[in-house]
This record gives sequence, structure tokens and C-alpha cells, in this order.
Amino acid sequence: MTRRLPVTTVLLFFLSLSFAFGEGISVNALDAGPYAPGSSIAGIFSISAATNIRPDNTFELYLSNASGSFASEVRIGTFKGLYSTFVNGVIPTGTMPGAGYKLRIKSTNPAVVSTESTAFEIKAGAAVAARITNRTPLSPSSTELFGNCSGRANYNFNMENASTTGAAVSALITNELNGTVAPIINFNVSAKTYTAQQAHYTVFIKAVKDGIVGTRAYMLVNNRPLTAFGTAGKTDVCLGDDPLSFNVIVNGNEGIGNNYPGTTYRVDWGDNSNDIYTLKDIIAASNEVKHTYMRDACGSKISLGNSTVYNAFGISIYAESPYCGVVGTPISTYARVSKRPTNRFDIPNTLCTNTPSIFVNTSTLGTNPDTNSPECETNKATFTWYVDGEVVPDAIDKPISYSLSYKFSPGTHTITLESTTSAACPPTPTTQTI
Repeated sequence: MTRRLPVTTVLLFFLSLSFAFGEGISVNALDAGPYAPGSSIAGIFSISAATNIRPDNTFELYLSNASGSFASEVRIGTFKGLYSTFVNGVIPTGTMPGAGYKLRIKSTNPAVVSTESTAFEIKAGAAVAARITNRTPLSPSSTELFGNCSGRANYNFNMENASTTGAAVSALITNELNGTVAPIINFNVSAKTYTAQQAHYTVFIKAVKDGIVGTRAYMLVNNRPLTAFGTAGKTDVCLGDDPLSFNVIVNGNEGIGNNYPGTTYRVDWGDNSNDIYTLKDIIAASNEVKHTYMRDACGSKISLGNSTVYNAFGISIYAESPYCGVVGTPISTYARVSKRPTNRFDIPNTLCTNTPSIFVNTSTLGTNPDTNSPECETNKATFTWYVDGEVVPDAIDKPISYSLSYKFSPGTHTITLESTTSAACPPTPTTQTI
């Protein structure tokens, strides 16, 4: 015998989940209805931690036929964005009665098809629309999202009932940051107030009239905006080295995991390139953002208050809400990117014992961006030569113009050249065998 939990209990459980186990999109338990053609209906879903939805995505809500087949599915609603917990739709007029209807949800980027909902009934009757209004919408183009772009603790949000006249209306509110579910709010008066903490909430509205159900969901956004990127101080970078990287605090009270999950993070690297990250991008990269520079910063400059920093790329980091624009406090820093010096020398074409062999220093000095002038300076360096691991007494701390002259005995020998330099990224010694 199959035992089914009451619909309200199932909804309370599933609405409290932020992510599904495994990969993909999971449609949560659905109110069994019955609905009527023209009634509103909300598809509640969760996205697995392994599924990285992109910012240009659209979630699409589809209705099956009366037997639960999606072979000729009908799209009945959409929601644009990388994050949501619902897609609202409307049962098409002319839909035939049946008790085997189902919903499923698709994302467009990446293309993912959700699990199917439990079956529900559509029958003939007057349409019922579940609806509330709020005077603090996040976006003029969407009445499904309301809240506060800056996030305020203990903030009162008013919800005004705009459902079908005469319907019994209730609200189920789930804190999507911690999974807690508030007691059901019954609209025995036209307006109700909910006190929100700094989090985002799914507000599930159910309206019932003459036995016909209508549902609709809303997102209440009241997250504290955080831009927790570790960028203290200036950064020296040499071309050809590992990428420049910044650590990102994801967890804890100050982590970006507290932001609205639809937030993206834009890093302008200062070299006419920028990257946009989602929270899941950053988590997948071990809580880091990285950039490889392809040119040095010589000749570039940035302004910091009343001062000018020469030969540096200005770096700006922004948290951006799809509904509020830039949120929180942007971060500014800079990177001085220079050409790394190299140690190298040429071996003569002919080598003879007891005859001086000349080794020409062909090293590059690299650039030093740490100047107070509009152009980089050449690094200062001295060079020391070694033969068979021993320093050559007359070849210590020599200028780049110095060439080693050395008489060798028969056999195999090693020559090493190393340098002492003012470069931010010192070169490694070079060794050749003759």
C-alpha cells in the first residue's frame, strides 16, 4: 500500500530545500488541485549543486496531456535568470478535464529537463487566480519579485491580496538561505505583513474558491549584499607566471553565499578584459578568480583618490543583481604587470682546451613598473658566472655587458649564469653543459 503525505506537509518539506541531490532540476511536490482552465499554477523546483545555470538562461514551465505524456507538451510560463525556485504559469483555456496532468521545467542554458511533477487534476469550472501585490518590486518588468536591494534586518514587507474575489487565500513562506518555513499566513484580511531577515524567500500563494485551486509563487529578496574578495594591497605580476588570483570568501557570515543566488560577480581586470562569475563558478574554482595577463602594464595609469599610479592596471570587482544593478561596495585594487627578466648566454661555436672561450651574456633585463613616471624603467641587474658549480672569482656581480672568458681543461663542464635584480619577479639561473 502506498501512503501519501498530506499535500501541505509535502509542500512544507520540499519548499524548504535549496538544492536537490544529484544533478539537474527537480520539480517539488505539486498541489493536487483540482485546477480549472485559466487558473494560475506555480511549478516549484530546486536546482542541484552540480548544475551551473548561466545568466542568460530562461526557465520554461510545460504542461503534459491528461495522461501525463509530454509528447505534445504546452509551454505555459517562463522565468528569465540563472536562479529561481519557481515558474508561474496559467492553465490554457480549452484544456480538457483529466486527473493525470503533470508539469515539468526546462532550462535553456544549459539545456536541462527536470523531473516530472506528481499528477494533478484539471476540471471544468471558473478559473481561480492566486495573486498578491507589493509596493517594493525589484524590477518594473516583473511583479513576481519584490524586496530590498540593500537588505535590512527585521524589515516588514506588506503583502496585499489580489487573488480572485471570494477565494480563501494563504501564503507559505520559505527562507531559502536556511530552509526554515514560517507558519502559514491566512489572508482573513486584505493585507498581511511579514518580517523578513537578511535572506531570500519563496512566497507560495494558494487560493481556493468553490473547490477550484489556483497557485502562484513570488521571490522576496532581502539579502545583505557582500563582495568578499581578498585583494589587499598592490599586486606584482610577471608575464608568463601563474595567473593573478584573488581568494573569495564564500562561507560564513561575511561570505558571498549569503547573497541572492542570482547575483553575478564582474571583475574588470584593467587590460580591456572582464570576466563574469556566478557563485557556482567561484565554488568550482576552489573559491578563487583568476586572470592571465597577455601584455605588461607599461604606459597604463590609474587614479586612486588624489594620486596617480603609473604602469598599473586598475582592477574593479562588482557584485551585480539582475534586478538592482551593482549592489554592495565595489572593490578596487591594481596590478603592476611587467616583463620578467631572463638569464641566458651564448656558447661559442668552437671550444678548445687551454684557449680562452668567450660566453656572451644575452640576458634580458625586463621592465620595472614600480616608478613614478609614465613609462616603465629597465630593471637594474648584476650577473655572476659559475663553472662546474664554483663561482668564477673575476666574474662576480658583473654588468650585462660583461662576457665570460674562461680556459677549460678536457672533459665535460657546466656553465651557470645567475643574476641579482631589482625585478619584482627575479629570473631563475640558467645552466648549460659543454
